[in-house]
Amino acid sequence: MAERRIPLAVALLVLCNGVALGAQTAVAIGTRVRVQAERRYVGTVLALDSSQLMLELDRSHYTQTLPRAAVSALEVSRGRHRDTLRGTGIGLLAGAIGGAFIGLAGSTHSCKPSGYCFQVAEVSVGHNMVMFGGIGAGAGFVIGSLSHRDTWEAAPLTRLAVGVSPLPGARLALTLGLTLPQVGKWLE
Repeated sequence: MAERRIPLAVALLVLCNGVALGAQTAVAIGTRVRVQAERRYVGTVLALDSSQLMLELDRSHYTQTLPRAAVSALEVSRGRHRDTLRGTGIGLLAGAIGGAFIGLAGSTHSCKPSGYCFQVAEVSVGHNMVMFGGIGAGAGFVIGSLSHRDTWEAAPLTRLAVGVSPLPGARLALTLGLTLPQVGKWLE
């Protein structure tokens, strides 16, 4: 009878370890993360265990230790990229609109003998749009090339703990723990 329980116990252990691994946060030490706790933190993971998360914060290089229960959201950086194309487009648009306004400011008023007046745009509106659009695109290209943004991916938080412990008489106990959000989080 005991021989039949051994494969069952082994299968149960493998299943519990798989559930426990699947429920853990997919964050390794050295990973760049964005954490939401009482405020937002961005930094590199220095240590991570079941009770706390230790970060080296960006820009200041100070360390911050957060209790895992206080972490409401966790995002992992999947890489940084430049904003060259976006900066070029914004600069082109801003320069062209600015050039159009400058061209319109240089336009003249024309009045007919009947008293009807209208504004005549000079040829410079189109030229100003092209010229200032090009200047804006160049400036946007440089600024976009120098700036970087992260691509963030949400990481699951550990809220489920599964364990197996031996009991007397060749029996096993399956334990399951579930951490619920604080009551204050539900009321927000």
